[in-house]
Amino acid sequence: MQNDPPRNPAAAHEDMARIVAEQTRLLYATLPTTFLAHTTLVALVAWVNAKSIAPAALATWAMLVACMLAGRMGLLLLYRRERPASLEENLRWRRYFRIGVALGGAVWGLTAVLIFPADTLTLQVFLAVVLIGIGAGAATSLSVDIVSIMLFLVLALVPLLIRFVLEGSEIAIVIGIMIVAFLAFIGSNARRVAQAFKENLTLRIEAETRDAALLAAKEEAERANLAKSKFLSSMSHELRTPMNAVIGFAQLLEMDDSLSVEQKEHLQSIHSAASHLLELINEVLDLSRIEAGRIELSIEAVELRGLVKESIDLIRPLAAQHGIELHLTEPAEEDLCGQADRMRLKQVLINLISNAIKYNRKRGIVRLDIQRTDDNRVRLSVTDTGHGIPIERQPELFIMFNRLDIKGVSSEGTGIGLAVAKRLVEMMGGSIGLDSMPGQGSTFWIELPAATA
Repeated sequence: MQNDPPRNPAAAHEDMARIVAEQTRLLYATLPTTFLAHTTLVALVAWVNAKSIAPAALATWAMLVACMLAGRMGLLLLYRRERPASLEENLRWRRYFRIGVALGGAVWGLTAVLIFPADTLTLQVFLAVVLIGIGAGAATSLSVDIVSIMLFLVLALVPLLIRFVLEGSEIAIVIGIMIVAFLAFIGSNARRVAQAFKENLTLRIEAETRDAALLAAKEEAERANLAKSKFLSSMSHELRTPMNAVIGFAQLLEMDDSLSVEQKEHLQSIHSAASHLLELINEVLDLSRIEAGRIELSIEAVELRGLVKESIDLIRPLAAQHGIELHLTEPAEEDLCGQADRMRLKQVLINLISNAIKYNRKRGIVRLDIQRTDDNRVRLSVTDTGHGIPIERQPELFIMFNRLDIKGVSSEGTGIGLAVAKRLVEMMGGSIGLDSMPGQGSTFWIELPAATA
């Protein structure tokens, strides 16, 4: 397991501030429940001991508890009004809370002094049960702060323990031992619970901090990506005009019969390079539009046989240049349609056919198939007789600007076309993939939802 990288002091201080703030908030959140529970117990103890305790002592004790509870509720109101934020402020309010806990424990501890029924064992046991119950409740509600727990338990129960020890009877000694055992047990468990709570809180806050940092990084990356897309779109538009001009002038010069063979070869090189560069610019423009969300598709029922034939006619000169034969397998169904944007589907199909030609063997074959699948979708397949692509390299094909360097295969592409094709097909609700084995050629396919003409 690797160690986490060291955190800078500012981040560690901020995390500590959040931990203390959450601990303090949870401590003060217990006060309303504490007030109700203690008020009920005061009334119960006063009622049970009304006949056995002097009214003055009982009233004094009840008044002390009431003042203590009122003071702690007042502290809660002040805390809520101030809403401390910094580490120092929350540490100060936590100290105030601990002082309030100490006062509460001390007042309940005075129970063993002011209203301890000296001659009635039943009432003594009742009082012990009440105080131990209050201690157990405090250990639960104050579990986020071990200091508060121990302050309350010691101040509330030790006077009772001393009183039972001073009684000297066997039953009093047994109850005293039970109080000691209770203090040891509760103290030990409260320490573990408080430590576990702090660790969990620390982990939660660290996770929230990481999530916030990741979200900020994601938003920043999205802003940078949008800025990049806008820049590419703008630059692509600016570059297309001069590139079209270069191609146009090259075509005009090629018509000049006075040029020598060498000059015409140079012009063909210029024309070819300019056309290749224009293709790259168009692909970058498409990619930037997709990433910026500025591609608008017109989804309709597209008759696939006619679309494939149009694509073949457009690409036939390239096939002739490479000595590649193009074959279309007629679909079993006439007027087989798919749901797509006609222009964008044609763009993707021409890209796949062009790749099948460029990466084929000499005097190879490219076969196109159209068929309906079992799940009511239509599939367009482009199969070549090229060198094939190893299975482990196939996922790289649809990654932007990634051109596979495979032995025996020339890398003429820009590394953008298939990435653009994948995104366009997916935007049309379809999928794109390939089946290929080295030495056996490749089949690139597009699947789209079937449609009715």
